[in-house]
Amino acid sequence: MKNRKRLFLLLMSVVMVTLGTSCSKDDVAPKENEDQEKSYLDATSMTTWHYISAKDNKVIGTGEHGTDDAAWEERTDWDFAIQRFKVKTNSGTSGEGKSGLYTFGKDVKFGAITSLAANTEYTVDTKIDVPQMDGSTISESKSSAVVSVMQGGMPPTWDKSPIYAIRSADGGSVYKIEFTQYKNDKGESGCVKYNIGNIAIDPVKVNTMSVDATSMTTWHYISSKDNKVIGTGEQNTDDAAWEKRTDWDFAIQRFKVKTNSGTSGEGKSGLYTFGKDVKFGAITSLAANTEYTVDTKIDVPQMDGSTISESKSLAVVSVMQGGMPPTWMKSPIYAIRSADGESVYKVEFTQYKNDKGKSGYVKYNIAKI
Repeated sequence: MKNRKRLFLLLMSVVMVTLGTSCSKDDVAPKENEDQEKSYLDATSMTTWHYISAKDNKVIGTGEHGTDDAAWEERTDWDFAIQRFKVKTNSGTSGEGKSGLYTFGKDVKFGAITSLAANTEYTVDTKIDVPQMDGSTISESKSSAVVSVMQGGMPPTWDKSPIYAIRSADGGSVYKIEFTQYKNDKGESGCVKYNIGNIAIDPVKVNTMSVDATSMTTWHYISSKDNKVIGTGEQNTDDAAWEKRTDWDFAIQRFKVKTNSGTSGEGKSGLYTFGKDVKFGAITSLAANTEYTVDTKIDVPQMDGSTISESKSLAVVSVMQGGMPPTWMKSPIYAIRSADGESVYKVEFTQYKNDKGKSGYVKYNIAKI
């Protein structure tokens, strides 16, 4: 009895809505100038997956659950599939594509969605254990309720499902999907209706910045968000005042960089160093639990043999290797966290000398990730 109840609750995770449209297999291809298309799908079969091309907005084929899964996993001409109240994407354990699912917040309106950032993270399919009538479990790809999420109580109450963004199997396009119907006007389950529309992918904006850091004593304090120098300060003389400010994220002085963190400032900034083979354009995100290095004090030897203590800094453009004259390697790419701790920017220093060979002319690329 307990297993039967669990299965009943699983199968009941669909919405009980009634709209005046019966099941239809009509496929409507998206038009270039239209924001959305309405689509209907007869998903009344308990075992059949309907494989859909989002671009053409049509079912390109069907497959029986368990029997045909492996063959469809090798294909990249479908983006998502529907079986009863479940959805899977051509990703992860469901397929070899680059698809995936992004879930919008509950207050987001379908018509208001026009684009998603290029570095949006999509959830790919994973395996889950599904309880069976005999008490055993089978493993299948994680799927989502097509129309709604069931709340507690008998009879159950329902919340409308969120709006999803589904990435295409080739990774080049994104589509917004809003499921609006699961039952037809006769109360038949599996009569799925949804709206679908193509949305733009906003490229990560890369800015190039130049700083005249020819002064041996001046720090240039920079806001990553605005990508500009918000002020300057003389080393030792003005350090204490800038350490109390949180409107800057990092600063440059000649070939050195400091962040608004640790011994350099009261902010939540910090630095992460990527591996030497990482390309600037390939960096689209960082894990939330990434550890950033905050500034610390180091002793710096002076010409007279003494030392002074200053915040630990980095080479702007390169790391010096041994030998005289010294040889240089290009510096790694850095991730710098903002002073408020809410954003992260990738920074690639590309120049330290100008075309006349004069040092201190710093140039870098910066983009939010």
